[in-house]
Amino acid sequence: LSAGAVLLIAGMAGVVSARLAREARRRQEEVQRRQTARTLLEVARALNSTLNLKDVLQSIMAELYKLVPYDSAAVLLLDRSRLMVAAHRGADASVHEDAEFDLDQAHAAAQVIQTGRPLVINDTSQDERWGMVSAESAIRAWMGIPLRVRDKTVGVLNVNSHTTGRFTPEEIELAEAFADQASVALQNARLHEVEVKQIESELAIARDIQVSLLPSAAPDLPQLEIAAHTMPARQVSGDYFQYLPMPNGQLGIAVGDVSGKGIPAAMLMAVITTAMRDEVARNARPGPLLDALNQRLLERMKATHVNSALLVGIFDPPTRQIEIANGGMVQPYLRNAGEWEFVAVGGYPLGVSQRLSYAAKTITLSPGSILLMVSDGVVEAQNTSGEFFGFERLEALLSSLPDDITAQELINRILEAVDDHLEGEEPQDDLTIVVLRSLEVPEPVGNVTSDQISAVEAL
Repeated sequence: LSAGAVLLIAGMAGVVSARLAREARRRQEEVQRRQTARTLLEVARALNSTLNLKDVLQSIMAELYKLVPYDSAAVLLLDRSRLMVAAHRGADASVHEDAEFDLDQAHAAAQVIQTGRPLVINDTSQDERWGMVSAESAIRAWMGIPLRVRDKTVGVLNVNSHTTGRFTPEEIELAEAFADQASVALQNARLHEVEVKQIESELAIARDIQVSLLPSAAPDLPQLEIAAHTMPARQVSGDYFQYLPMPNGQLGIAVGDVSGKGIPAAMLMAVITTAMRDEVARNARPGPLLDALNQRLLERMKATHVNSALLVGIFDPPTRQIEIANGGMVQPYLRNAGEWEFVAVGGYPLGVSQRLSYAAKTITLSPGSILLMVSDGVVEAQNTSGEFFGFERLEALLSSLPDDITAQELINRILEAVDDHLEGEEPQDDLTIVVLRSLEVPEPVGNVTSDQISAVEAL
């Protein structure tokens, strides 16, 4: 080949080689972009996998390292004129969680807050804007990325290195993209935290109201030992019990369970207990009392899509008889002569239909007899395997109890058995237990005169 042909071929080879090199770089950049996009997607999923603020902050620290390896990093959140260290990770001991900085002390971070733009300091020892930490700090390169919510800077993502000039333009771009995702996750978590605190505050108020409506002590009757316990599955319960003194000296005992949980259930419980106290003056028998309550509360319950199971017993001290009507509660248990059995009395909950009528059953509580009333939270308590406590376990427990067990001891034994069954699982339903134990009442002894004593001695 001539010299000219060789030069031509060489020139063409150079052009082809350059084109191939450009194509290889383009492909490599495309692969890198796809990898970055996948990584950012995974990061977004990780950051938004929880609404717990502490977990989100720790996730930010962990996920940032995958994109921009650092020696230390921190999330600084703005609180009025101060920056609070909300999370920190790495070897730098001069910054720690819960530390605070005035904006005029944090020169570099303050500039990020004021401008809303990223700032990179390649050599902290040569930059007068660096004044956030002490001179003894090992930080030699610093990157501050604004955390923005709706165009408002709410904090700074600090990324630190012990090596000057450490951060590349690509890493700065990645950190900005990451900060946008971190800001969204932080805002969601902070809003959730505010909502949770507000709900907790409302629940605490409702709980105080509810507790004030429940009896503080059991009535003192010589014929009965009475004990009761209610335990909400949440801070506010839908279960309730009431003692209803009657004008004729009888005593009403009510145990109820409003469908649902939380504040709506507790507020309906307050309405029902108030209505019971009003209606019991006109209806001294449990069947008519439930009828009247159902008619009175039906429209309210339908409007709010709830109902309430309710069991009412009216105890007559002279005869020791108790008349029971049941609207949807677990049938009560009666122990007589050492044997436990159901009291077969039932009906639909209040609020289901206006055409309901409630029948009643009368039983006698002889000395030593026990009447046990429970809400379904006892038998429906589920453990980690999904097993219910159930009637069989409850009845086996009752059969094993001593004859002289007190009302409070019976409640304690049931609570212990349910707690053991739950195996540490949180109860999913409220739990209420009321126990009536019939007592032997000694015959009254009359006054003995001195003449009677003398007559006996003379014999």
